[in-house]
Amino acid sequence: MKPAALPRPMQWTKDNYVLTDDRSRIDLDAVCDLLKHTYWAHDRPRSIIEKSLEHSVCFSLFRDGQQTGFARAVTDHATFTWVCDVVIHPDHRGRGLGRWMVQTLLEHPALQTVSQHLRTDDAHGLYESFGFQLVEAMRRTTQPHARAAAMELNEIQRAAQQQFAKQSHRYGPGHILENIEDVRAAAAQISLPARAKVLDVATGGGHTGLFFAALGHEVTLADIAPAMLQQAAQAAAQRGLAVATCLHAAEQFPYPDSSFDLVTCRVAPHHFSSPEDFVGETARVLKPQGWFLLIDGSIEDDQPEAEAWLHLVEKYRDPSHHRLLSPRAWSQLCQRHGLAVRQAVLAPFKQPDLDWYFETAATSPENRSKVLELIAQAPESARKLFGLAEENGKIVWWWPRLTLIARKAVPA
Repeated sequence: MKPAALPRPMQWTKDNYVLTDDRSRIDLDAVCDLLKHTYWAHDRPRSIIEKSLEHSVCFSLFRDGQQTGFARAVTDHATFTWVCDVVIHPDHRGRGLGRWMVQTLLEHPALQTVSQHLRTDDAHGLYESFGFQLVEAMRRTTQPHARAAAMELNEIQRAAQQQFAKQSHRYGPGHILENIEDVRAAAAQISLPARAKVLDVATGGGHTGLFFAALGHEVTLADIAPAMLQQAAQAAAQRGLAVATCLHAAEQFPYPDSSFDLVTCRVAPHHFSSPEDFVGETARVLKPQGWFLLIDGSIEDDQPEAEAWLHLVEKYRDPSHHRLLSPRAWSQLCQRHGLAVRQAVLAPFKQPDLDWYFETAATSPENRSKVLELIAQAPESARKLFGLAEENGKIVWWWPRLTLIARKAVPA
């Protein structure tokens, strides 16, 4: 039996945009660039992309002759269609083009199969409007690059990924974390080989990882948000530093056991869905006698009222916030996973302007009001512990910052 022939190329127009299924019009360079900026295909080799297009029904979106969007579907033309790689160039988003492209794809005569499927980590609302439903599935990945990029994210992880993808531009030059004196002070207490292998988890703007790269170490910058990795990689290139990047969550690493001399994580763990899993993975990938450096917002031990207040403030300011842990809680996690804590010190870190804090997290007007109300009604324990005050018309406070240094034991 001969395979069914595809219909002649089709074309649709909307405003000044043209959408076509004509494979001969695909701009491979443009498609590769579009996919390079996605969380699911940022490290997909060009050869794999090219081969995938040959075996798909492809949809290319053009404006003034330039390819500005892409989508494809894999199908047997009878029972099954898999929708994938739906992407619009950032300059052309917010115009309903993605919805139009998906609707056109789903209505395409070659794709009227018994079922249509897809996978998404951040566009559930869009696809649910077309009748897609969340169902359990099984998957087997066979190529290393695919396994590294295949992230099954929970709700907390998705919230963090979306928040930092949206706000990545706020974490580069000029961000408060650009000052790495806390990292420098901690590094002075850690003995590393001349060229250590360093993993910086939830790297954000890359400030911590680039500090160690500048010292001549072999650094991998890891983050859950592709846009953050792009920002960090650009910062490294501007400084002439060679680093590797890897997209993954903090709770599951794609590296072999005993891979790194140092794992760092700075002002990020309060977003993690499972600090326990994060510490467990850190211990797993550290070499014997490898080091763990954690710097994050924290709370003094045995301060339940102030802790509860601060948690509410952070959650309203940034809904992707999960939980701040005390020094004792972090130390217990380290001990459970074979990491001997050498130091766990709290130091006050001044937050000089609440409005800047709001802007960095893109806090909604409603949540800003809630935070201001919490500050106005703050219990005395919180006022005293965090030094809440007003300076030159700005609300300021002192955020307890934990620096924890631990070392992996040598196996008995």
